[in-house]
Amino acid sequence: MSEKPWASWHVSVYIWAFGNLAHGVLTYGNWFVVQTLVSCAVVGALEEVGLQTGLVFGNYYFTDTLGHRITSNLPTIVIGE
Repeated sequence: MSEKPWASWHVSVYIWAFGNLAHGVLTYGNWFVVQTLVSCAVVGALEEVGLQTGLVFGNYYFTDTLGHRITSNLPTIVIGE
């Protein structure tokens, strides 16, 4: 049986992320959520630099099993964590 694109495992990650975003806005306010998103963007940028150059975290790579990618090397799920 083939897997439907909308039912693959990584869709649950996006649903989880949206739920966390909504919870953050309702519980802590917009400013907290903005700070959190900026922090995630900074870590994501460091992750991309590490993937491209080997600096920051050393030489490593992600396999294709993590799903869609934001850049050529960085899977979306890594930023969502």
